[in-house]
Amino acid sequence: MKRFYVFLMIFACLMCMSLSACQDSTAKDEISTVAANSTASEIANHTKPSDADAKPEKNTEPEKTEAEKFTESVEVTQEAQEEEPKYCTINVDGEGYDALVGDVVTYVANLKTSSALEDFQVTTNYDGNMLELIEDDRAEMFPIAQNSVVYNTELMNTIKFNAVNLNGMDFTQGGELLVFRFMVKDWGFTSINTTIEYMDGVNGDPYVSDYEVLVDFDYSQEII
Repeated sequence: MKRFYVFLMIFACLMCMSLSACQDSTAKDEISTVAANSTASEIANHTKPSDADAKPEKNTEPEKTEAEKFTESVEVTQEAQEEEPKYCTINVDGEGYDALVGDVVTYVANLKTSSALEDFQVTTNYDGNMLELIEDDRAEMFPIAQNSVVYNTELMNTIKFNAVNLNGMDFTQGGELLVFRFMVKDWGFTSINTTIEYMDGVNGDPYVSDYEVLVDFDYSQEII
């Protein structure tokens, strides 16, 4: 009987030792599993690309054709041109004058003779597509000749006028043969020119005959 108790005690001790070993092994396995999971999580966090490192999304819009690119370029150029001021350069007597579309310019022909004039015939040419004549009163358009003048502004791109005064039209101190105002209709280049075709003094001596100058006189054209 005594041996039997001794045997039970030994058996109980062995069972306790075995159970303790199993518990230690299980704890170690749990620790190893937690450590492994933690390490894997850290590795995954380090290797996961950040938003900053993420590749940009590809543009899904179709690439524009050369024709579409050219059309856009032309439209941009046109818009830039439309925003720029539109100038008209008017050539008068070899001098260029710049004016904006919509501006009103005053064109003057100046004349100075050695004697008073009995008569003259004159033609002014301009481009009606670029300039529009503003018809003022006779006295404003012909400050010296005034009522002696007969004129026609209905001709295309041309103004014709002549004057006769037996008492004489005095240009001896110099004065304005004509004063015409034009509104600028379009931008680009144009010109205004006035030609004296005939001009006679009160003494009967011709200054100009059939466009040919026979007696010297001072004559100039300008925009003021």
